[in-house]
Amino acid sequence: MSNYATNADLLALVPAIFDHGESDYTDELTNATADVNRDIEIEWNKRGFNYGSGNTRFNTSLLVAAQWKRATMFKALTDYIMPRLSPFRVDDAFQLQITFYKTRYAEEIGAEFAIGIKYDAENDGTINDSDYFEASQDRLYR
Repeated sequence: MSNYATNADLLALVPAIFDHGESDYTDELTNATADVNRDIEIEWNKRGFNYGSGNTRFNTSLLVAAQWKRATMFKALTDYIMPRLSPFRVDDAFQLQITFYKTRYAEEIGAEFAIGIKYDAENDGTINDSDYFEASQDRLYR
C-alpha cells in the first residue's frame, strides 16, 4: 500500500511542519493512510456498495489515491504528528491544531463521500462514470 500523501504534500499544507526538529513523517503518513482506508471501508460497507454480484470484497488498491490526499494529511496531523509534537500543557498551540485538523478531516472525508468514492471496480486503470460510488437518498414514503 502506498501512501496517499508525502512529506512534500505536508510541507505545502503546513510550511513550518519541519521546524520542530523532525525531518520525516513517512511513518505517520503510512499510519494515516491505513486509518483513511479503514474509514473508507467502513463507509463503503455502511452504504452497501458492492460491485457486480456483491461478492467482491473492498480493495484499497482500486481507490484513486489523489482523492484521499488531503484527508490523509489532516488525519496524520490530527492523530500522529501534532500529538507527537505537543507537550500537552495549558495554552498548547499543538492541541489547538489537533482540534482544527480533526474538524478539517471530518469535513474533507465527508465531502469526498458526498462527491462519490472513485473506485476502479473493473481494475482496468481508468475511472469512468460507473466507477463513482455515490450514496443515494431514497425517498421515505409514509
